[in-house]
Amino acid sequence: MKKDHKKTLNLLLGLLGSLLILLACACFALLLSLRVPGLWGWYYAVQQHLLQMEHFVRGLRPHLLFVTAVLLLFALRSVLPLLSVSAICLMSGVVLPVYAAIPVNLLGVGLMMSLHYARGKRSGGGRAWRFFVRNVPVRDLLEKEGARNPWLLFALRALPRFPQGSVSRVYGAMQLPWRKYLLVSLAGFAPKLISYTFIGQNVFDPLSASFLTPIILVLLLSGLSLLFLNTIWSWIDKQK
Repeated sequence: MKKDHKKTLNLLLGLLGSLLILLACACFALLLSLRVPGLWGWYYAVQQHLLQMEHFVRGLRPHLLFVTAVLLLFALRSVLPLLSVSAICLMSGVVLPVYAAIPVNLLGVGLMMSLHYARGKRSGGGRAWRFFVRNVPVRDLLEKEGARNPWLLFALRALPRFPQGSVSRVYGAMQLPWRKYLLVSLAGFAPKLISYTFIGQNVFDPLSASFLTPIILVLLLSGLSLLFLNTIWSWIDKQK
C-alpha cells in the first residue's frame, strides 16, 4: 500500500472513531435532556400508540417456532448474508423477553462463528488469509500473537461492521483450539450483542434510557475499537 494511501486510511479510521464517540456523546446529551420537565411532553401521545404496537407484538410470541427460525437465520448467515447479525439480535429482542433473547442470540452467534471456523479449518482462510500471508507484519502479529494472545481476537470481535466471517475462517485456518476461539469471540462480541438485544427490547420506547443507553454503549465501543485498530495499523506500518 502506498504511503499516501496509508495516511489516508489512518486519517479515516481516526475520524470515524472520533465521530462515533461524538455521536455517543450526543445521545448522552439527549438522554440528559429527557430530565427537563415539559421538553418532551409531545412524546407521551406518541408513546401510547407505540405501547399498543408493543402489546400486539408481545402477544404473538410463538416462542419455540421463533427461536428455531432465529437459529436458522444465524446458521444461514454463515453462508448467505441475508440479514446483519445486529438485525437478527434486534429482532429477537423485539419478540422475546430479554432473559430469553440474550441466550438465544448468544447461541445463534456461537453457531454462526463455529460454522465459519469449521470452514476455515477445513478449507483455509480464503482471501483474508491470502492478504495476511502477503503482509508480513500482519501475518506475524496473527501467528505469533493472535494464536496465543486472546486480546487481538477479542478486539477484532469488538470492531463495528468488521467481516466476522473472515476473522473466524482465519483463526480456523490457524488451528486455534475451538473452545478458546469461541469463548474469546463471544466475550468480544457480547457487549454489542447485549446492546442490540436491549435496543430491540425497548424499540417501542425510543426516548427511554433503556433504549438510548445501549446505543451509547455500541457507539462508544465501536469508536474506541476503531481508534484501537488505527493504533495497531500504525504499529504494523512502523514494523515494516
